[in-house]
Amino acid sequence: MNGLGLLALAIFAGAPQPKDPPKTSDPPPLVGAWVCTGITDGGRVNTADVEARIEIEFTADGNIRFAKKGKAEPDGTYTADPEADPAAVDLTLEPGGGLLRGIYKVEGDILTVCCEDDDRGTRPKRFAAPAGTKLLLLTFTRIASKKE
Repeated sequence: MNGLGLLALAIFAGAPQPKDPPKTSDPPPLVGAWVCTGITDGGRVNTADVEARIEIEFTADGNIRFAKKGKAEPDGTYTADPEADPAAVDLTLEPGGGLLRGIYKVEGDILTVCCEDDDRGTRPKRFAAPAGTKLLLLTFTRIASKKE
């Protein structure tokens, strides 16, 4: 090998190697479209809202889309911390709306969310909405994505 080849090899061997591309975090497991199957509001089971077929979609970019009886409602935003115990979610349900602090869990195709129905409320520590509280316990079933 000539001197120029050795020099090129030495430069290449000593040059910093390209770094792996930064890992993108997976979207939180609540991303997707869901239909409400249960609402407990301060100990009261609310069947009227379930019958109204409330649908919600959490997008990977932090937006929430709502529909009630097939009619679009004002959108909102969310942030999620799936690493918290239990997983945490902060919801702003309409433009200019207050922040609701909640918890969530996804078990298969079931999403459960618990939050206090008060933007000054605190984050719940467990999945329950007993009588005498302002807690909401919501359950959703994943809506199968449409095949294209």
